[in-house]
Amino acid sequence: MKIRNEFHCHNYTIPRSKREYLNNKQRFYVKIILNTLGLLIRSVENRTVIKNINEPVIVALNHNNYIETLIIAALLVFLRNSAKIHFVVDWMFQYVPVVGWLISHIDPVYAYSKPGKYKFMEKRKCEEKGMVIERCLSLLALGHSIGIFPEGTRNANPKRLKKAKTGIGHLVMKSGVRVVPIGLCYSNIRRKKRISNIDRVKIRIGDPIDFSEELALKHAETECRFLRENEKNIITRYLRNKITYRIMKMISDLSGKEYPYREEAPPSSLRRII
Repeated sequence: MKIRNEFHCHNYTIPRSKREYLNNKQRFYVKIILNTLGLLIRSVENRTVIKNINEPVIVALNHNNYIETLIIAALLVFLRNSAKIHFVVDWMFQYVPVVGWLISHIDPVYAYSKPGKYKFMEKRKCEEKGMVIERCLSLLALGHSIGIFPEGTRNANPKRLKKAKTGIGHLVMKSGVRVVPIGLCYSNIRRKKRISNIDRVKIRIGDPIDFSEELALKHAETECRFLRENEKNIITRYLRNKITYRIMKMISDLSGKEYPYREEAPPSSLRRII
């Protein structure tokens, strides 16, 4: 049920327009990042969207190299007058000299799904593996926004996006929040075989995507008494995939990269709740 200042979804009460701001020390480090790596930013399109949008939201971007994680996180915080966005990043980043130290100052959510490159890093791996979804939902429930790279890894292919992980679709269904798609476009992309770590980027911010239709179907599926449990699971998986597909198609349009995957056909059981 929606009301003026908050909405309820999946046992969460999510307040709107509740921003969490960087402290003075964190702002200082953001300035350092932008005054150095900011030289790699060619332009920013549609910046008023990210500046004025009601909280919380999920920001979804294509992922090309590790440097852009710092650049985009610092830029979005700057555009939002130091309001935080908690980016989901690989846990191994925290052990990369300088880069990991800088990333720690934007309060990221570490994802522990990948194994460590080296044995000593694997030993440091904490017990929070698999808890990324829960941590993201908790942040959204507090009214804070998060940032996600749905491809789940860096993709230096200049022409094609990787198949997205459906965790972002799961987050949308659980929280009911909108998604702001962002495309990161690199210069002379069609002439290159791969995108390098140091390259100039154009940041294209899209309009927020609303998933009212998919959320309404999910609610109808949950309330339906005539569906078997396996049919409900099939519908849930389809809606999660559909949400993910819509997000990736928008990122594809904004980034100039092809998303060469087909949208899943609706299951026959969906007709029983429409």
